[in-house]
Amino acid sequence: MGGEIEIKLNKAGLEFVNIQVRDTGIGMDSKNLENVFEPFDQGTGETKLKIGGTGLGLSLAKKLAELIGGTLTAESELGKGSTFTLRLPKSPSGSN
Repeated sequence: MGGEIEIKLNKAGLEFVNIQVRDTGIGMDSKNLENVFEPFDQGTGETKLKIGGTGLGLSLAKKLAELIGGTLTAESELGKGSTFTLRLPKSPSGSN
């Protein structure tokens, strides 16, 4: 198999921190990428055959990020891997 995972942490201006996770896995086509944050999405095509879809993890992570004023986004290319970017405020919304 021989894939790679890369994790980067960097400042995004004065108020945010980005955590970026990139892999060199099977990636996703645009149809699967549209639904990657939907709970229990079964995916289509090659993704469905290889991993069988997604569970609740990405859906919950996105909701939690949004609750504290952050975001979770994904980029992917079939056959080349995916990149997920978690952008979190240094001070969560509503905190003093």
